[in-house]
Amino acid sequence: MKWVHDVTVTWSGMPGLSRCGKSATERAQDRIYKSKMGVMGKVLLALAVLIILVIVGGGLFLAYAPSTAPTQKVEKVLPDARFPH
Repeated sequence: MKWVHDVTVTWSGMPGLSRCGKSATERAQDRIYKSKMGVMGKVLLALAVLIILVIVGGGLFLAYAPSTAPTQKVEKVLPDARFPH
């Protein structure tokens, strides 16, 4: 699909710009592009954002969660026969 842009000289003296910053053709193209994302696209976008948030949240949890390993005092009596004199 090929778009043909109309160039108009507006009050600002710049070609193609209207008072809101875009020509009528550009605004119409923006509406067409925005409407192409259907329900499936929105679901996939939401899923991608959710996955990114879970990954970032998991990384932050691993970075800042207390990570002390459980410790236990061990006492073992070694017989003197194991050590040469």
